[in-house]
Amino acid sequence: MIKIAVVGLGMIGQQMLPVLKEMPEYEIVALCGTDRSKDSIQQLQEQYQVEKVYSNYSKMLRDKHFDADLIYLAVPNHMHYVMAKEAVEHNFHVFVEKPFVLSYEHAKELVSMARERQLIVLEAISNQYLPIFGQIKEALPRVGTIRQVTMNFSQYSSRFDKFLAGEYVRVFDPEIGGGALLDINIYNLHLAVGLFGVPSDGIYFANQMRGVDTSGSVVLRYPDFICTCIGAKDAQGPSVLLIEGTKGYLAIKAPTNTLQAALEFYDNSSKEVEILYQPDVNVHRMVYEFRELARMIQERDWEGCRMRQHESVRVCKLAERLRLNQNTETNFFH
Repeated sequence: MIKIAVVGLGMIGQQMLPVLKEMPEYEIVALCGTDRSKDSIQQLQEQYQVEKVYSNYSKMLRDKHFDADLIYLAVPNHMHYVMAKEAVEHNFHVFVEKPFVLSYEHAKELVSMARERQLIVLEAISNQYLPIFGQIKEALPRVGTIRQVTMNFSQYSSRFDKFLAGEYVRVFDPEIGGGALLDINIYNLHLAVGLFGVPSDGIYFANQMRGVDTSGSVVLRYPDFICTCIGAKDAQGPSVLLIEGTKGYLAIKAPTNTLQAALEFYDNSSKEVEILYQPDVNVHRMVYEFRELARMIQERDWEGCRMRQHESVRVCKLAERLRLNQNTETNFFH
């Protein structure tokens, strides 16, 4: 059984507690929040029967009585690199929420440190671990030559109205990695790179308010096709994955973080729709990634870890380039 400490007890951290509690691979041995959240930490400690709680991350790592194998970081984006690095320096495995880190150089450094110490440090990006992901890859040849790919994950943020009213909202602060690209569209980027590899080129057309991208479309160029990745926190729309080819198309009518809908194939010749895979919607999307993480730690699967790390570094580099060059103007008429 892997002893895990959950760090960061916001929405994602609290969502994971009941999931982890039911997974036989894990024992939750510690919770870590901030001084401001002491009361809620104690409530969670009682609810999930966790032995230790902390309000200071560095002190937790240095505590000689702190006994854990794995640190799960569900903290704000700009804290990922510093906190993951500190955990690695104390010889803990780390599972850090998406996006992995905010810069390509930091991603490379973190992976290098982990490999030197033979530690598993990975990004928690759910769609890469779902059974349906493998089903999509297996079905790709059926569409023939791919010509167009569309990924739309538009989810009106519960905090967007506060942002519109002029309040400070952390998830819309570009200085700390806020915005639609890294919060929503990052799932699309991972799906694109995981399925098709690194694109030859890309551009990010973003809707901006007060310096942050509240929504936008990434256009990725591949040798034979274009992949459009749409992510919105300021609008609501039908989430879908469409892979269109010369012989038919694949479709999943669900957000790209969960992919919890049937994988459909439309055949151009027969004009029929075939259900290729039906996911179990009763299983929490993050069960699969935590299950695979446990396996890699227990089996010391360094090769599998390197493959996952390589993809996170590639996506990190892509996201960084897109952020820096968003809304690059091209005059189509001169």
